Amino acid sequence: MIDSIVYFALAILCSEFKLYATKDNLEGRIVDGEDVKIRKYPHAVFLEVIKTDDSTHVCGSSVLNQHFLLTAAHCFGNNEREMEDKILAYAGHENLKKTNIVRKTRSPIVHERYDFEEIVNDIALVYLPRALPLGKNVMRIIITKSFPLSTKGTIAGWGVINDLTNEETILLKAITQTVKSKRTCSRVTSGPGMLCAGSLRSSDPRPAEGDSGSGLITQNYQLIGLLSYKMTALPALPVYTNVSYYYNWIKYHIKKRCMKN
Repeated sequence: MIDSIVYFALAILCSEFKLYATKDNLEGRIVDGEDVKIRKYPHAVFLEVIKTDDSTHVCGSSVLNQHFLLTAAHCFGNNEREMEDKILAYAGHENLKKTNIVRKTRSPIVHERYDFEEIVNDIALVYLPRALPLGKNVMRIIITKSFPLSTKGTIAGWGVINDLTNEETILLKAITQTVKSKRTCSRVTSGPGMLCAGSLRSSDPRPAEGDSGSGLITQNYQLIGLLSYKMTALPALPVYTNVSYYYNWIKYHIKKRCMKN
């Protein structure tokens, strides 16, 4: 239990948008991760982005409430045409073939200053017109303005499980990573709003192709990072978008979108 700590999460419904207190707890995939059940990571949602030429790519995302998912901006390309690609969100099961909760949408809300070349402000919201059914298999994640003291985080995703062969999986996998110091992260990050986690050893378990946008979460179920990219020289030390840094941006754009309804 975490009775002594108060977290803030986004409210369930657009019509009731507010912050409330609660005591409840580059495209990539997990290499050398362990198979996990969705009930352990019920915030995790698989995204399939279908281009106008019918090509597809995949990303991960996290449930903020019934109508909003949080992910990486680079999952959706870098021009207005790509913003109209079809997005399918699969939730509620660790096995993609057994998922029966599917939502369709378009037009993600990408950070206004997202830079594809510099890979900064790599954050986006996905609005789902049809609400997700919250329960044991689909749950909201916690976000806060303050970065936690915890130095450990876990990322779960459906990405490739072998960097060399690009072997894919339909099963949810997870690995635990250690959040590194600013000094260590300066080797792979290029600006504010970023963090890094993992290992300097290239052979250690790591996210890989297909896990982009997947959430790095603490033991207290706080979302602290969104998988953004990794450097070839340090593949086991991926860079994440710092969610706390963008807390006000998230709050503003959810409220703005909800006011349109």
